Amino acid sequence: MAATSIDAAAGAFVVTGYAASLTLLHGYLVHRLVVTAPGFTFQPGDPDPLPDTDFWITSRRGNYHTWIAQSGEGLEAGPDISVGGQKLELPLGRATDGEVQIRLIDVAAPIASIACGMDVLVAEGDAGLDSTAYGAGGWTIHNDQANQAWPPSDWWGVNVDGPYWAGSVLFFWIDQGFPPYTLGTFARSSWIEKTFNGTESGGAAWTPGQIVGCHFRIVWGLDTGAGNIFAEMEGGAHPVTGETINRVSFPNGGYDFWTIDEALAPEVVFDGYLSGVADGSGELTVRLGGEAYSPSANVSVAFKDLEFVSCEEVIVGTDAERYITGWLADSDARQQLLGRPAYLEESLDGGATWSRVLYRGYLKQITLDQSLTYLLTLGDAGRGRRNSKAWSGLNPVEEFAA
Repeated sequence: MAATSIDAAAGAFVVTGYAASLTLLHGYLVHRLVVTAPGFTFQPGDPDPLPDTDFWITSRRGNYHTWIAQSGEGLEAGPDISVGGQKLELPLGRATDGEVQIRLIDVAAPIASIACGMDVLVAEGDAGLDSTAYGAGGWTIHNDQANQAWPPSDWWGVNVDGPYWAGSVLFFWIDQGFPPYTLGTFARSSWIEKTFNGTESGGAAWTPGQIVGCHFRIVWGLDTGAGNIFAEMEGGAHPVTGETINRVSFPNGGYDFWTIDEALAPEVVFDGYLSGVADGSGELTVRLGGEAYSPSANVSVAFKDLEFVSCEEVIVGTDAERYITGWLADSDARQQLLGRPAYLEESLDGGATWSRVLYRGYLKQITLDQSLTYLLTLGDAGRGRRNSKAWSGLNPVEEFAA
């Protein structure tokens, strides 16, 4: 195993002779160990972040719990994971799956944030928000309910500067587009949307799980009554919210769409950009429109352009407690991890998706074998308890699982 040292300030281990990596790279092999909580809902393949009730740790640096230790050096380096073959259990005389040992570095959990704006990925003028928006520009119009006779579809238009949404209603909407008509003060929404993949300005296609930021050229000329303008991105699970749809709503007021106020959506707006994550196909869908408009309302807004920029995850601090040590015992000092179901998973795309389960078993043993370094052993159910004197009074043939 390569020598390791601890960079506590960054919350990550550093292989001797190599600089700390505080960003999430994509398109490479990583692993994740999950030890589930009693009554768990975890299923292999679930996206990060997992619930705080589950113990989980990965080989990714600078993102969540990133401390499966490294074995080897340089280009030959990999996670410190060893998998044994099948073995015969004596004196029971049965075959069992081989054990898996995983070495973990116990450091304080990094507190991650997102920084946006380093590079322009899709430039202004390449988003299709021009006079051809509803044709060659690739934007389509959508409403929140079917069979609507009220505009907003009729409120959508386009001119040389791009698409716009403008109209008014005094006392009620017409709810149905065919007799018998129903009148009401229903709240309605309408939007335009387009799917992007990063190649719109001739650049490289986005990779699954890649984080990007977006801001907008919007001219909001008139708005009275209820309702807000909104921008939304749908793609992969966001590293902060865990949601695939992330949005910012612009209430009436003097908000700048090009430098979005973080207070409007602090979990997804960073450095003035609305952040989103490319899905498994490397794509993101953008929606721009109005939400929750009801009588009486007047609105006029033009969606003139947008720009995508690169984002990356960065470390801004560390938790007060070391992650693994904090999990060893409950509030009554009772061991709480041994015997729980455990999963070792593999990802081929930097952790954007977890596509393969390498091992299913139970956490049998936890050993502090070096300073700040734990060795976890996974195996079949109950072996740790059968081999421990603390459980010597129990039937050694029975299986136990927390």
